Amino acid sequence: MAKIEISFDGNGIFRTVDFNELPSFLRHDHAFVWIDVDAANPEELSGLQAQFGLHRVAVESALAEQQRAKITLYDDMIYLEFYGLRLADDDVQADDIGIFVGEKFIITIRRNNLPSLEPIQNRWKDEQELVKGIAPRNNHTPGDGVRPARKPPSSAMLLYAILDELVDGYFPVVEWLGDEVEKLEDVVIASNSTSPNLDVQHMRTRLLRLRRLMSPEQEVLNSLLRRDVPIIDETVIPYFAEVYDHILRIHDWMESYRDQLSTIVDLQLSLQSNKLNETVRTLTAWSIILMGSTLIAGIYGMNFVHMPELGWLLGYPFALGLMLAVGSGLFVTFRRHKWW
Repeated sequence: MAKIEISFDGNGIFRTVDFNELPSFLRHDHAFVWIDVDAANPEELSGLQAQFGLHRVAVESALAEQQRAKITLYDDMIYLEFYGLRLADDDVQADDIGIFVGEKFIITIRRNNLPSLEPIQNRWKDEQELVKGIAPRNNHTPGDGVRPARKPPSSAMLLYAILDELVDGYFPVVEWLGDEVEKLEDVVIASNSTSPNLDVQHMRTRLLRLRRLMSPEQEVLNSLLRRDVPIIDETVIPYFAEVYDHILRIHDWMESYRDQLSTIVDLQLSLQSNKLNETVRTLTAWSIILMGSTLIAGIYGMNFVHMPELGWLLGYPFALGLMLAVGSGLFVTFRRHKWW
């Protein structure tokens, strides 16, 4: 169900309005509304399309799922696709949001109220309560006890608040990913994982998916920093620069995690190589020990007529003792050289 989250009249004072009042309400010079639409009900957005002059292609894009983050500039409005991140079921979930931004309105399109904009909604509504019911007078004298007309919120500032809230939500997710990468490194070092290769590959896939999602968002924010974007006042550009700086920082963290995963893969291969070398070395040592005994057994197995030990009463015990002595000597030698 579409909801009017905030509405300010031409004097910058909060007023609760219905949808049927919007045409006359928005005729005021400084009137402003934020409308939140559920993408599961496309007829709601279609109903707003003609009223606000929304482009048909942008409306179709807003109703589609998992679109690439982008920004589209029109003569008197802009349309953005962006994403919010959250943790659910021990994994990262991405929720898309479409945002129409005009001079007097912002329309957000979400599914199941995700990504969450509740902190922004509460903050704006709390601010509305401060001015609710206060009727301004345009002609007042200082000290008459009447509050002057309040400047209404601009769509650019509300857009900044939304994007800042979404990007700030990335930090807990990225920190969780960093913890998971460190845990994976500890598991690989301790050799506790039954499938370390799959664990590493799964994490690399996560990071690659997030990188594909966030790289276009950098382009979106970079576009907002240009001076020729409609609706975006020059005084708001430093705020968008801050959001851009945040997403660059998050991108750097993601790159560091990818490098750390590459290091984990190299470490894992090195540990596996060391284990293989130890196994081969142990097998080689046992082979050499058995070769000594086999040599002695082979000598006494030769068919010579004149072999003194064959007629000797202690010949058989002597041969066994000789095998044991050779094997023990080799065993002690290998242990001394840490082949075991």
